[in-house]
Amino acid sequence: MDGVPGISFAGVARGKTFTYRFEVRQSRTCWSIALTRSPSRRDSMERSSWSRNRRRRRGRPIATIAVVLSDWSDEPPLQIFLNLKKQSSYYNFAQPTAGDFLKDVGAMGLGKALERRRMWNSSRMNPTDYSDVSAATYTYLMNGAPPAGNWTSIAAPGERVRLRFVGAGTATFFDVRIPGVELTVVSANGRPVEPVTMKSPESPGQDL
Repeated sequence: MDGVPGISFAGVARGKTFTYRFEVRQSRTCWSIALTRSPSRRDSMERSSWSRNRRRRRGRPIATIAVVLSDWSDEPPLQIFLNLKKQSSYYNFAQPTAGDFLKDVGAMGLGKALERRRMWNSSRMNPTDYSDVSAATYTYLMNGAPPAGNWTSIAAPGERVRLRFVGAGTATFFDVRIPGVELTVVSANGRPVEPVTMKSPESPGQDL
């Protein structure tokens, strides 16, 4: 049911509705997003998700909770796009300074510090460029709620819960972790995988 206004369908007129109909055959979490004008429009568009679950795993029922992780900006998406066209690091702060260089010299010696700085100077990106857009303009959402909204979900003690994370960010990588809880990854992109248990942040190991 994907479509481009003016090409594959007429578009949804202001004040009108359009009903999408499709059959969900697989057990996975799906998500939808409205795109218009440019991909950066996702900064200010609504997302939705839904799940079709296999209710039993190893003979026991599992509660399923969908968690949509996304980013939002009150800045017009076109303006974000124009800012990035002017300067690709427009939203990236904490750039390397002379003080950082001196720290590198103290830690690794002058030669290696110069080599490291030379590598970044010749690169088309900077050390803080993990994402094109940062919290300078983004608010990060969990199921549509900002941090101050403190979205929560409740599970009974000892209950097995399957969390279905949807990475719906426009330009954000989300580092998911639950303090004190070990998470077992059982699927990725809707496909079952060999279970991998991720250590909790308090203990040495990996984070999800």
